[in-house]
Amino acid sequence: MTNATCSVDGCETKKYATGLCSKHYSRLKRHGSTSDDVLTRKPNKGNCSVEGCGQPMRKRTWCASHYSQWKTTGEVKPFGYKWAERGECKVCGKPCTKRGRRDYCSSACQVIVSRIGEIPPQTIPCGRCGADIHLGTPVTGGGRKGRIDRATCDDCKRTREIGQTTTAADLAERDGTDCSICGETVDMKVSYPDLQSASVDHVVAYSRGGSHDPSNLALSHLVCNIRKRNHAA
Repeated sequence: MTNATCSVDGCETKKYATGLCSKHYSRLKRHGSTSDDVLTRKPNKGNCSVEGCGQPMRKRTWCASHYSQWKTTGEVKPFGYKWAERGECKVCGKPCTKRGRRDYCSSACQVIVSRIGEIPPQTIPCGRCGADIHLGTPVTGGGRKGRIDRATCDDCKRTREIGQTTTAADLAERDGTDCSICGETVDMKVSYPDLQSASVDHVVAYSRGGSHDPSNLALSHLVCNIRKRNHAA
């Protein structure tokens, strides 16, 4: 009974031709020997052998880019230009991980810069205490990002109502019942939450540094006060 396995010592693979398996037969035809010493291929460990490259080794001791260069031009040399490294998003500070993006993490952050023409500030000073307020970029409805430009810090917002003792009735007695914003008469008999009810308006908005001092307060319709928000009258 003839041996059905490869004749090379230690190889138990089924023989293919001339007493050898397909692997050893191919090695004999290519290198003239079946010994492992004829193998020239090295394991792909470490970085590319091209000076200054630093990319992971892929084939023939080169990275994928230099191997492609060798396949195309027949030579291997350092590239004149390198791919830019991905850093943090210039708008929100998140890592830029998406392919093709180096400065912005997403199209939403890129749109923010394109709309205002510059990279938005990361902090603004509080309108009352001067502390830095870090501006966020939350995702709003529809997946679009919008900046939150808060004029007062959280601590100042918590103490907003502390110290305001002047009422709408006090202002009506002092200045009359005309609205300080629209000029129409305020009906003092209408109560909240009616939009025509009386309210206390800050001439200089509290969020813009205005105080609760009576000289900075004026009578207004609730609807006028809401529409004015923290802008000047």
